[in-house]
Amino acid sequence: MEKSYFYYKSRLALNNSIESWMTFIVLSKKNENLIDCEEAIINCINFDFEDLNLKILFSCVKYLRGNINESIYFMSNIISNVGIKGTSSGFNIILAFLFKEKNNEPMYKKHIEAAKRLRMIELSMIANTSNKSI
Repeated sequence: MEKSYFYYKSRLALNNSIESWMTFIVLSKKNENLIDCEEAIINCINFDFEDLNLKILFSCVKYLRGNINESIYFMSNIISNVGIKGTSSGFNIILAFLFKEKNNEPMYKKHIEAAKRLRMIELSMIANTSNKSI
């Protein structure tokens, strides 16, 4: 496994595509190399900067590497760019539990409630009232 991992990593310079980097993310995770996994995610984000799932994955890898503050900071920056209504229920659940781990109960509750509301919108259980003014 180590030899094939090393070979695949060296071939990335020749085949620089999002598909190659996505495969390398899987290989890095299987090889328990979170540093390479993080690098691969960054390269994928460079190909598709708008992909929210890649950004969530990046934040999760940051958390797995023990960088909870960086993980929260990264996800909070996403919200500042797209707004809370531009995120998904899953995004808010992950962010809520990051805040729970940091013992930030008000932010935990805020994101749990946002996740509930967004999930109901995703399931068409309630109407999206984003045009409603306060």
